[in-house]
Amino acid sequence: MTNLLTGRRRKHIAIIGAYCALTVLMTYPVAFCFDSHVPGIGMDAWAHVWIFWWFKKAIVDLRSNPFQTNYVFHPEGGGLIINTPSIALLSVALQLFVSPPLAYNIMWFSSFVLGGYGMFLVVSYLTKDKSAAFVSGAIFAFSPYHFAHALGHSENFLQWIPFLVLYLIRTKDERNSANPILAAIFMFLASTSSWYYMLHLSVLLGFFLLFYAFDPASKKLDWDLLKRLALMSAVFLALFTSIAIAAASALAQSSSISETIALWPDLVSFLLPGGLHPILRQYLQELRYIVYSRSEGDTFLGFTALILSAYAVARGRGRDRIFWTLIALVGAIFALGPYLRVGGVDTAVPLPFGILANVLQMVPFGSWFRAPGRFVILTVVALSILAGMGIARISTRTSLLNLKRRQLRSTIQGAALICLLFEFWATPYPVSYTHLTLPTK
Repeated sequence: MTNLLTGRRRKHIAIIGAYCALTVLMTYPVAFCFDSHVPGIGMDAWAHVWIFWWFKKAIVDLRSNPFQTNYVFHPEGGGLIINTPSIALLSVALQLFVSPPLAYNIMWFSSFVLGGYGMFLVVSYLTKDKSAAFVSGAIFAFSPYHFAHALGHSENFLQWIPFLVLYLIRTKDERNSANPILAAIFMFLASTSSWYYMLHLSVLLGFFLLFYAFDPASKKLDWDLLKRLALMSAVFLALFTSIAIAAASALAQSSSISETIALWPDLVSFLLPGGLHPILRQYLQELRYIVYSRSEGDTFLGFTALILSAYAVARGRGRDRIFWTLIALVGAIFALGPYLRVGGVDTAVPLPFGILANVLQMVPFGSWFRAPGRFVILTVVALSILAGMGIARISTRTSLLNLKRRQLRSTIQGAALICLLFEFWATPYPVSYTHLTLPTK
């Protein structure tokens, strides 16, 4: 038994190591200038570095509320609108040993490694196919959405989302209290890594409840599942309340939702390779200029992921594929904003986000969620899972003892990984010299 557990640990360490290697490759040259540069084009990235420094300063040295400071707008000071409180808090421990820029780089790098590994665990649990799961992790970790927001947005820190999905699924499948508690913890971490993710994941949980609460076998409500989800909600609210109280005054200074005017993507952008691709961007520059909307336009889903997902939907089995297909569509539709935009033309066709925007206007701090394009994270999550199901289905159909068929299976999985990495390629990734001079007092 001990040897078996040791073997499993080694396999998981090897998988994490593989995602580390892929991250070094896909984000080159970031890993080679870790101590002198930060990823991105400055601006928001430098703001994160300052916030990391301030959190350590406030908590360790001043023992004050890190959401309030007079180090800006001195001497009056004011509240800090911090999108990433949990990431900033985690960085405090790192800063006991490393500088704020290096702490930011470590947290940034971990978003790719842990995001990929977390999605690997999800698809491995659903399909029992580790090769398919590895490809799914790569789709999630290296999506153009992730690369675009890794330039400095807090939405870069998406590594906790797959772990929430994993324990949410296990909450459905297993009757214990550990899974809903773990799901609540990861819901809290994801929500406080970006306030946007609190909204996105709340939508995911709402559809999860509506889809799975009714047991089709007994034709009755699954009260045991509802109780476990209630436990998850209670634990999450208990955790979230502590942060919400401290951050309330800062969040009250949020932006108007009317700023959504330029913050949703064109329908064509789902099929348009990312703006950081070193080869394809030069051929698509004119089209990108027409359809892109600031950073929210990098919503390319990947042809490999779409084909594999379509295969899973067409040939797969079970309710899970139906649910994740629904989530993929929900994320894409909400991401398209209040009105449909196609090829740079506003069609004036109303979309569901217009209704959601009106609801958010009536909710405290609801005006903060002004970028509907970020809803595409739900589509990225769903396609990562569906693509893994597709590969697993292909593997099942070719998993006979015939050596040629086994070679075909390995070839298909390897080709899928290579194709998606090429589609998502973003090197050389932009970096900025950390010439920041941080206060010492």
